[in-house]
Amino acid sequence: MVVIERQQAAIAHLPEQDWSLRVTLGYRRGTDGEWQLAHRHADPLVHGIDLEKAAANARSA
Repeated sequence: MVVIERQQAAIAHLPEQDWSLRVTLGYRRGTDGEWQLAHRHADPLVHGIDLEKAAANARSA
């Protein structure tokens, strides 16, 4: 499942801003037949970024 978790937050000395996350959730059936969350991945790339910014993020720049 892929979802957008939308939230606003003020962290430390920063002003309140959008901290929404693009989230991927992976589920599996447990031994009892119920669905269980097996994996969750989230990143802040809700709003698209250009190739140069993606490359800078990859370099941790």
